[in-house]
Amino acid sequence: MAARWRESKSKFKERVTREGRFAEMQNFRRGLVTDEVCSDSESWERAKLEFPPLEDASSVKANGVWEALAVSASVRESDPRTEVEWVSRHILIPPESIKPDSVPSSSAVALLVWARQEKSEFYRGVYAKIMPKQSEVDREARFKDDGRKVTDIIDQVRRSHPLLSDVRAGSKGDS
Repeated sequence: MAARWRESKSKFKERVTREGRFAEMQNFRRGLVTDEVCSDSESWERAKLEFPPLEDASSVKANGVWEALAVSASVRESDPRTEVEWVSRHILIPPESIKPDSVPSSSAVALLVWARQEKSEFYRGVYAKIMPKQSEVDREARFKDDGRKVTDIIDQVRRSHPLLSDVRAGSKGDS
């Protein structure tokens, strides 16, 4: 019940609209205000209690999928950055399509469930704080091994520079 009290007015309106109960909820609120039972702001809180989220078959099925994903990763542990990256990659994917072996930890599943409900809060808060700044990414990228051999790079530099084209590897100069 506490979760409904924390549901924002805009989220509540979106939810009851999605559930097809917006007109019914508005009539309920108007009746409270018109009959002077309570104020307009109090009518919103009462409407949240009167119109809790519908528990439909798809949400029950989704809950089972979430539980299965969490159980599949219950023995794995990962760092928070990996979990946040995983959540950001899977936030729009239906839970049935998520491969259990891709789940980094059971806490990542819990974070994903929350992030799907609070996308803006996830990206503004969690994602923004834990992910590195672009300058950090660029700095780290300079030191990543790109797979080229150092000797190949040296040979490429020798061929491209006219003064070095005569210098051979390992020679100290013949003058």
